[in-house]
Amino acid sequence: MFSHGWRVFSKGLIEEIGHTISPEGAVTKWLPHPQLKSPEEEFAKEGTVYFFLPLNFSIRFGRRVLDLNHSERWSSLLMNREVRQHFLSVSNNVAQFADAREILLLPEGTILQDSLCEDVDFDEIKRRAHHEFGPPDLDISKIYAEDDIRRMVGKRVHYFLIPAGVGR
Repeated sequence: MFSHGWRVFSKGLIEEIGHTISPEGAVTKWLPHPQLKSPEEEFAKEGTVYFFLPLNFSIRFGRRVLDLNHSERWSSLLMNREVRQHFLSVSNNVAQFADAREILLLPEGTILQDSLCEDVDFDEIKRRAHHEFGPPDLDISKIYAEDDIRRMVGKRVHYFLIPAGVGR
């Protein structure tokens, strides 16, 4: 997750984000809301819109925050250097395009993803992460072993908060 400064949603922005991920072919696809006819209508009504992006990425575009996701499991991001470098490279490219200064990396499915619908800013999401999960405690440069991951499971949500540009 990271902030963005765009005041309105446009499909063109999503396509440009797609190009930051895969310059040779940025195919984007809206995940349609069952009762709405366009992504613009969904954004106006719901405050977020969801798109599939190239290279198994997806994005939820909120009024103030972007939520970039990848199909890899969180444990793969923690344990596999190549997966981590790929995700950080893409995240940094998108964050740079969005003029974001920080990136919040956390597992998919946390309560914080609902914050996009509430029209809160990135600082509020960081505050909520700290309140709900404690301070960010993972070291972005450390590759974790499977035993480390097993010890983490179920105790609390572990996440990263990094300056944009780190890990490239």
